[in-house]
Amino acid sequence: MATIEDKNIIKDIMDNNGIYPGDPQVDSIYEYTHYLSGKKLYAIFYNPEYFDLDISPYVSEYKCLWNKKNGKM
Repeated sequence: MATIEDKNIIKDIMDNNGIYPGDPQVDSIYEYTHYLSGKKLYAIFYNPEYFDLDISPYVSEYKCLWNKKNGKM
C-alpha cells in the first residue's frame, strides 16, 4: 500500500484508468480518515491480497473510490 495526501494525484490516477505515469496500474484506491490526526488520506493498493485498512488501528471511515474491475465508484 502507498499513502498519498495530494487529492490531485489521486484524481490523475483515476482519470487515467488507475495509471500514474511511470507506475504500474493500481488495483484499487481508497479514501480514509487517519484516526489520530483526522486528516483525509488516500491508500493505493497494487495487490488486493495486501488490503489492510480494515485491521489498521490508524484508519477509520474508509471507502473505495476506484478499482480495476469497476472504475470510479
